[in-house]
Amino acid sequence: MIALEKILEASKISCPNKPHGCPARIPYYKKSEHKTSCPYCPCFCPEVSCNFASSPKLLLEHAKDVHNPLVHKFKYGVAFYACISDSFRFKVLEDREDRIFLLSLNDIGQGKRALSLVCVRAPGSCGPEFLYKLTLERDVSDASSSNNSSSNNKKRGRRLKFSGPVMNSTLEERMIDDGLFLVAPDSGASKEFSVSVCVKMCGLSEVKEEVA
Repeated sequence: MIALEKILEASKISCPNKPHGCPARIPYYKKSEHKTSCPYCPCFCPEVSCNFASSPKLLLEHAKDVHNPLVHKFKYGVAFYACISDSFRFKVLEDREDRIFLLSLNDIGQGKRALSLVCVRAPGSCGPEFLYKLTLERDVSDASSSNNSSSNNKKRGRRLKFSGPVMNSTLEERMIDDGLFLVAPDSGASKEFSVSVCVKMCGLSEVKEEVA
């Protein structure tokens, strides 16, 4: 039995994500651990009519080639505006190191819709962590706040703000439901939103207030 255990410990296998480009050969007993953090973990195109799934890097290339108008390049710490609506429910965001983020509008029941932002990568990724801030630029007197009591939500005049940590997602479910989001006005209101977005990489300087 001991000899068999040693054989298993010494044996290495290809990563399950080898078809998506992962070159790693990992100890058999670390297969599950590696899978949850693999940088080649397959991520899914947010467009429901599109069946593309591959590594985050190839997903970004796919988004540029096929869904180009929905891709926006941004700088950390600099706010920018993004338009999102019932017709165009997501915006792909790209940083300068080809990381991919997704700003999306999701139905959460009872006529409510929620804006959220995730980093598209493996759930257990050991990469840098991020914070984000959304400001909804419209009359939100009938809107409510996030369901996460620890987040920072403020009403200020005709603006509704939300800030919190960026969660990881492979987008496999096509529906963002991580408990961190900004609830938009009821469906009876305007179906298009102009959203100020600012993403900060933890460890960098504080989020700037100017808008690019």
